[in-house]
Amino acid sequence: MRARVCLFGIFLVGVAACTSKRPVQTSEIQKTAPDVVWVTYHDNSVVAVADPSIERDTLRGVRHQSSTPLTIPMSDVRTVQAKKPDGMKTALFITGLGVVWGSAIYLIWGHQEGPNRGGVYCGTYEKTRDGWPNGSPLVDC
Repeated sequence: MRARVCLFGIFLVGVAACTSKRPVQTSEIQKTAPDVVWVTYHDNSVVAVADPSIERDTLRGVRHQSSTPLTIPMSDVRTVQAKKPDGMKTALFITGLGVVWGSAIYLIWGHQEGPNRGGVYCGTYEKTRDGWPNGSPLVDC
């Protein structure tokens, strides 16, 4: 169960990591039909609009996470942004995931070899003068 929750969490982080808000043109809103756009007014206030559509010179939709209808004249809009795929974030996410997996594999398997390089370290070893184990464990496995 924990593994599923962990994998789901990694999936959610991956989805968030691979997108970013970027400016879009009004023609893109009609073509790509994003779920949500962020509208910045000339006074720098921002409103999130769900189910956006463009009708002539007006942006229509509903306020994100509510059912309040919105009608915004494009003359009042400074920028419109939508979540779009971000290649750099995707590459960084995949690199980070590779580092985590590589570190986990090293910590799990690399440290289990023990000083005799033949398998798991089963006990304490007598050491010779030069610090190397002589191969006979003091505690049997």
